[in-house]
Amino acid sequence: MLCFLCSVFFLIGCQNKKIVDNAEIKSENEAFDIFCDTTKIADFKTNLRIIDGDILSNSFIEYQDKKAKDYITESCEEEPLFCKEIERKFSKVYAFDSDWKILITGYLLEDAIVEESSASFFVLTIIKNEEIWFTDFLEDLMGEIKVELKGFEHQENQIVLWGEAYPYFGYDYGKFRLTVNEAKSSYEFQCQAQH
Repeated sequence: MLCFLCSVFFLIGCQNKKIVDNAEIKSENEAFDIFCDTTKIADFKTNLRIIDGDILSNSFIEYQDKKAKDYITESCEEEPLFCKEIERKFSKVYAFDSDWKILITGYLLEDAIVEESSASFFVLTIIKNEEIWFTDFLEDLMGEIKVELKGFEHQENQIVLWGEAYPYFGYDYGKFRLTVNEAKSSYEFQCQAQH
């Protein structure tokens, strides 16, 4: 009889948990469910290489610095908590071929303490034949975010960029695919924390 009761309580406890990719997930009654779909970005590519940033003109860094200041000014208007000075932490240049390069620069909010390879936000700029083709931001202003770029593909008027992003407080994380066509962009992340 004791074994029967133990089995019943065990089964009842198991019903409150979800299993996805052999990972235990919080029950639906808790604040967040974490969901990672390993089949979501099956076409993930790893064909980018990090190159010496000195091959790019300083005007690209100056452009990103201006974009970063504009971004934090807009963020400050929405949330006074972000009304702080920023500083450039580091930049990386990735290359796909001689025509396409990606410059990603991490910025810190004043007084932010983050891990070595993380920042408060990143400015991502795709450059084609030494001209700016697209710019966007990856951020976690409340915490920190780590971003690594991995793959690239271009067609007539569309590019796809693959990478990994790990924001401390963000809902979307893990492997991602950024698709840009005709100045419209969309991100798809492998993992999402959902309410």
